[in-house]
Amino acid sequence: MEYLAHIPRVMRMKQWIKNGFVFLPLLFSGQCLDRGYWLASTMAFLGFSLVSSAVYIANDVLDRERDRSHPRKCLRPIAAGQVSLNFAALLGLGCMILGIRALSGVGPGLWVWSACYVVLQLFYNFFAKDRAIFDVVTLALGFQIRIWVGSVAIMVVPSLWMQLCVFMLSLFLGFAKRRSEQIVLKDNAVRHRAVLGDYPPALLDRLIFLFAALSILSYAFYAGTSLVHSQLSPGIFLYSIGFVVAGIARYLYLIYVKACGEDLAEILLKDVWLFLTVLWWLYYMAFLIYIIK
Repeated sequence: MEYLAHIPRVMRMKQWIKNGFVFLPLLFSGQCLDRGYWLASTMAFLGFSLVSSAVYIANDVLDRERDRSHPRKCLRPIAAGQVSLNFAALLGLGCMILGIRALSGVGPGLWVWSACYVVLQLFYNFFAKDRAIFDVVTLALGFQIRIWVGSVAIMVVPSLWMQLCVFMLSLFLGFAKRRSEQIVLKDNAVRHRAVLGDYPPALLDRLIFLFAALSILSYAFYAGTSLVHSQLSPGIFLYSIGFVVAGIARYLYLIYVKACGEDLAEILLKDVWLFLTVLWWLYYMAFLIYIIK
């Protein structure tokens, strides 16, 4: 029973918020009000989340010694010794089986994308994790897979601008996470994550601002060219750039001033202003696509 209380933390269910990218194709396809599409996207989200939890559990088992040197990650159940490795392994296997079954029930192609995600994570853990630039690019590709999972679930093809926008944003968040780790961990940064020693702070700062700018630019092109907006003036969608700029600026503030941008999912749930920015962006886009259209 004591182990059962730790299951949500072992599965890192707070990180499921990242899998919200699975719903983006549904939102921008204009099919949110269709019950069948909504159910397919929800099942794809749950299935992929379970697969990602299995990957998180495997990562925590492999990194348990390293996590013990981190001021926050040392509190994770596996690193803290609150659950046994056997229990973690069984839970991870269960999550993987249930996740693949859920994805297979939505569409035959979804288990292939889940397999691609697992292979990508294996590549990250055994090769890219300790190699500068490759580590962040690999993580960014994981978000691309999330977009394709959401697209395949409702049988649509994501636009190139959507894919580019998500990729640029993922690179921004990845490099920002590395910089935040340097700020928070200071002298212990390399001990926790060896690749942090290969990132001069000045380089990370330049990469962060480069991909922040590219994220805004690619979003601007997407907002002005997406076919779902064809019946409305492109200008009204371009106004949503304000939310994107505000969200990126707030995240930079949290990293450089508050030193708390290390975990995107956690900070999104805890920082009211960042959460409201994302929420109002969703409301604005949903209003334009489903009400005004």
